[in-house]
Amino acid sequence: MRSQPGFAHSAPGYYRQQQGHAAILFALFIPILFGIFTLGTDGARAVQDKARLAEAVEVASLAVAGAGSDDKTLAKAYIQDYFPYAEVNDSDITIRKINCENNASCQDSEQRFFEYQVSAKINQPTWFPGNETIVGFGENYDVASGAVSRKYHAETVDVVLVADFSSSMFEGWEGGDKKKFLDLKDIIIEVINEIENFNKYN
Repeated sequence: MRSQPGFAHSAPGYYRQQQGHAAILFALFIPILFGIFTLGTDGARAVQDKARLAEAVEVASLAVAGAGSDDKTLAKAYIQDYFPYAEVNDSDITIRKINCENNASCQDSEQRFFEYQVSAKINQPTWFPGNETIVGFGENYDVASGAVSRKYHAETVDVVLVADFSSSMFEGWEGGDKKKFLDLKDIIIEVINEIENFNKYN
């Protein structure tokens, strides 16, 4: 049986040579494939952290509004609880309390409220930082989000002021230059004026 022209090599030897080339190509593609894996893994984790941070900041804004304070310590505690391994700095948390007088949407509303705008940024460690050969996000990546909460004022209530006019109130004190009962009268007048200013918006 005669061999066909142009096929001087045997089939088994030819496939063995091709297997060696495939192994080399596979070895060359390993860093690329692992880089795609690391980017996909940490990328999906970053997207998940974005959604989770939005939830954490929303809860923190509700806590801040409930406490009626712009203290960053309270907001940071909630965010850190969601991300125990992330770095959360006070400088990366912003709390803005807007009074009704400075809020156009509140002035157009039937009920007064305080608006709390909370924003935060965290520094989250990566799972696959990468190196000179394999691409990655580095040692850390930043995620930021914000939320807004409103604390509505209570309905109108009666205010009763109780004053002490005993003999000791006719003495002086370290808190002012007048006698105690005179400073007390000034404070009562100031409180009444603030209540009247508040009632003008209702």
